[in-house]
Amino acid sequence: RLKEVGEKVKLAESDFKAQDAKIKILADEKRSTRAKAEHYQTQIDALTEKLRSAKAMRKENERETKATEAIASMRSLFAGCRGRVTDLIKVSNKKYELAVITALGRSADAVVVDDRESAKECIQYLKEQRVPAM
Repeated sequence: RLKEVGEKVKLAESDFKAQDAKIKILADEKRSTRAKAEHYQTQIDALTEKLRSAKAMRKENERETKATEAIASMRSLFAGCRGRVTDLIKVSNKKYELAVITALGRSADAVVVDDRESAKECIQYLKEQRVPAM
C-alpha cells in the first residue's frame, strides 16, 4: 500500500511539474502577446495622428483653394478689387518674409479694394458664394 501511495505521489509531482511548465509557457505567451498589442496600439495611434493631420491639411487646402478662386473671380468681376495683401506685397529679402507675414497676422489674407463700394460688393459676393472667413 505504501508503494502505491509513493507511486501516486511521484505521479502527482510529475503532473504538477508538467502543469507548472505549461503555466510558465502561457505566462510567457501572455507577456509576448501583451507586448505585441502595445506595439500595434502604438502603430495605430501614430497612423491615427497622421490621418488626422492629413484630413486637417486637406481641409485647409480646400479652404485656401476656395478662397483663391473667390478672389480671382472678384478681381475679374469687380474693377475695384485688387487681391489679397500677401499676393500684392513683395518682400525684398527672403529672410524677412516670415517676419512680415507674422507681423501682418490675420490681415495677411485681407482683400485690398479701392473704395467702400468695392468692399461692399466683395463682401456680398463672398457671402453669396459662402466663402469662409479669410
